Amino acid sequence: MKSRLAVILILLMLFAVIFDLGAQSGTPGKRFQGPYKGPLVRAGFITLGVAEDPPGSMWVSESELTGIGGDVWMEIARRMGLKIRAVQVTWDSLVPSVLAKKVDSEAVYMWATAARYQKVNFTIPHSYESDAIQQPKETNYGSPADLAGKTLATVTGMAQAPEYEAAGVKVKYFKLPLLAIMDVVNGGSDAAVVGAIGFGYESTMKPELKTKLKQVAVKGVSGGGGAFPIHKDNTQLLDAVNQILEDMRIDGTLSKILGKWGLSDPIFQHPPLVFPWISPEANKYVHMTYYYDEEGNINPR
Repeated sequence: MKSRLAVILILLMLFAVIFDLGAQSGTPGKRFQGPYKGPLVRAGFITLGVAEDPPGSMWVSESELTGIGGDVWMEIARRMGLKIRAVQVTWDSLVPSVLAKKVDSEAVYMWATAARYQKVNFTIPHSYESDAIQQPKETNYGSPADLAGKTLATVTGMAQAPEYEAAGVKVKYFKLPLLAIMDVVNGGSDAAVVGAIGFGYESTMKPELKTKLKQVAVKGVSGGGGAFPIHKDNTQLLDAVNQILEDMRIDGTLSKILGKWGLSDPIFQHPPLVFPWISPEANKYVHMTYYYDEEGNINPR
């Protein structure tokens, strides 16, 4: 009898150890249990590339970030038991720096496009954004074809730029969204594509922009998900971040961060379409479609 009890006790202890290791390993579907002990560019730190792109990412110091991506990563690092190590990079070097393993990920608002996914993995989205064209009040450009033969201002590395160039649009590149927007205001470009969230932030900082420009949703395109790129070799980090993002969504932390940056509307927090190339988890949330009115406000469709 005693021997049977001893065997049962040993089995229970083994089960407890296995369960604990599984909880800490970052296995999808389980809540994250820190600290994170997987591979990193520098032990004890989560190394993040930052390209100044308010409100998506904003540099404070080498150990502190803000903006949408910055605030989300600050919370992820806290739950992982890691310190932030921020590295300033240009937008067009964001994905290459992940590929070269100079950084673990990027603290920016980056769309997880199919083309980018060919090179790196992406986490489940932390928020969502509609594809829109910023333009003068009197125009109504709703697609790349509408801008054929005209000039478009955008930021270096914008995912949609090749589509406009293929449609015969002359594309001008700027380092910051505000510079691209002001080029339209000053008559240097016919329209801009800087991201609906970016325009919303800049027009909040400069209210006069909304008196001169409007946003028009791109025809046939609902939008994209903001997610973090991670090297395809580092699936342990990917799984851990996905778990934490899910935890943050469930406990309300993610919603609070998004609300801080003006993204409290549910349409920013639920996907407008399916993203099969990101991960199965991305498709389990409520799907919604929406549009922008002439004042740049977002309304459910």
